[in-house]
Amino acid sequence: MLIRIRFHSVKVVLGLLLVAIAASGCAINPAGKDRNTSAQLSEALRANNYTGAQKTIADAYDDKKNRSLMLMEGGLVDYLSKDHQQSIHRLNEAEVLTDEAETKRVSEYLKSIMAGPTSLSYGGALFERAYIHYYKAMNFLALANNHTGNDREDALEGARIEARKIDRLLNSIQDQEPTYDEAKEGKESTFKQMTLLLRGLYGRTLDRDALAYREDAYIRYMEGVIYESNGELDSARIAYQGAANLYEKGYAKQYGLGQAIVEMAWFEVVRVMRKAGGYRNEVADLTKRKLSKEMEQRLNEFDRDSAQLVVINHIGFAPKPKEMVLRLQLDTQTKELILTPAVLVPGLISTSDSVDPIDIKEQLMWFNGMYSDRGIVDIISNYKKRGVYGVVQGMMEKRTSIAPLWSVAEESGLVSGLDWGGTIVQVPYLGSIATDFDSSQVTLDGEKKGTMIAAESIATIALQQQLLGAGSGLRAALARELTKVAFCTQTAKAAGGGFKSEIAKKLCILGFGMVSGADTRSWSTLPHTIMIQRFAVEPGQHTVTITTPRAGGGIFHHAEYEIEIKKGQLMVLKNRAVAAAPVATGQLIATQSGQNIE
Repeated sequence: MLIRIRFHSVKVVLGLLLVAIAASGCAINPAGKDRNTSAQLSEALRANNYTGAQKTIADAYDDKKNRSLMLMEGGLVDYLSKDHQQSIHRLNEAEVLTDEAETKRVSEYLKSIMAGPTSLSYGGALFERAYIHYYKAMNFLALANNHTGNDREDALEGARIEARKIDRLLNSIQDQEPTYDEAKEGKESTFKQMTLLLRGLYGRTLDRDALAYREDAYIRYMEGVIYESNGELDSARIAYQGAANLYEKGYAKQYGLGQAIVEMAWFEVVRVMRKAGGYRNEVADLTKRKLSKEMEQRLNEFDRDSAQLVVINHIGFAPKPKEMVLRLQLDTQTKELILTPAVLVPGLISTSDSVDPIDIKEQLMWFNGMYSDRGIVDIISNYKKRGVYGVVQGMMEKRTSIAPLWSVAEESGLVSGLDWGGTIVQVPYLGSIATDFDSSQVTLDGEKKGTMIAAESIATIALQQQLLGAGSGLRAALARELTKVAFCTQTAKAAGGGFKSEIAKKLCILGFGMVSGADTRSWSTLPHTIMIQRFAVEPGQHTVTITTPRAGGGIFHHAEYEIEIKKGQLMVLKNRAVAAAPVATGQLIATQSGQNIE
């Protein structure tokens, strides 16, 4: 059943719109606000201005629907500033909120149809939820380093618990599309009819198995580090082996990490087996099958009592989704919906929202790659309808026939609602994730110890998740927008018709467009790339430098640490590399025979 509401004046129609806008709690141009927040946050962290970063976070995410994101961002900033208790407190609450997010999304679903996806409570991407536990575990290890006795044991147990939570979460991750069959009201009925109209709309066909985030080899590797730090060698072996299998079976290829990390993960498996003892045959077999002669020789540097230095470098920032504005029109001649990038429509985007030339290129590439009519079936269809011109035009637009359901379009008010130039639709996209840095180098007491190995690319994970959701995201955005058009047309008609009602209808459609927008929220303080390396070192005091070159020349980031390592220690040196930061922001975690010190 379509929405049918009777009003007696245009004023009531406009008043209803204002109420809807106020109820949505959405800012005008929410994607623009989100983009500015991310930029301000990046600048604060470049200057190690943690107080300023927290203020930016609090100001930007001060409502209930964004509370989980506020806690994730704030918890990571607390971690960088070494306020570990506060970081754990924030991330604990973030964990609860993200776990509850799907239930909340059902209850908030009807409002989101009219107010847009940013009105939904933020639940975080699957990989972001995994990193909540990752940073909680790192906080607990840091606390254990600073305490003794019962406090230290409590912190170690906290790290163990997070490692187990990581294990459960990664084991349970599935690539699912949420459904909202529980919501059964009139607005949903209209929304379903709009979805039906869009059943012929398809983006690029992508291999979900090739792109889905179903596991995390790097976090599995860090599980091994956590267990080994606490002397739990069997659990460490299992975790390292899980990471090695994942990297080898496809994780390294999927996220463009290269093969070095595959061999390094197997190196850890063999090393821990040798350290634990009792795996003589397995060690010989894995060494022969998995390790090069060079890595086999490196094994001899590590014995049961060796001091170890594990260097982990978190580099740059995770990419931030951006908003693409599309114009939606209806061709009454061919009975097709037409979608065109707004950057191709002069005057559609206001001067205040002018698009950067780089963004224009990225948007056109994204639209052409994900949505445009360039498939063989589309090309044939466009050629039949409009000849060669139609084929060329199809590269710059997306057409969807609604002829079989034209009566539904007329009855719902879409035919009359999409006149006067149509309306706009906003969808998220991800720009270039190319790095502006090269592989980091480690120097120990002035001696170059080699290149660090890429172990995780959060940027590529984010890109692939955005690619996977592009098609369904576009359909959902269009269905929401068409529902609004139908709503505005019906209410204007109920107001009595005439010129004033037409004006009210158009203002209603434009007003809803101002407060909806694409959902570009993400955990922006996560790193772009994570690199690791492990060394056997002599006991004593050492100077460690971590230098990350800038792509094309120069220094992206340089950090220097003074450490003291004892016999049998496993020391983890965590560095945060942000371009142009005047002072390194690093975390130092060390263990000796299960005893954590910092």
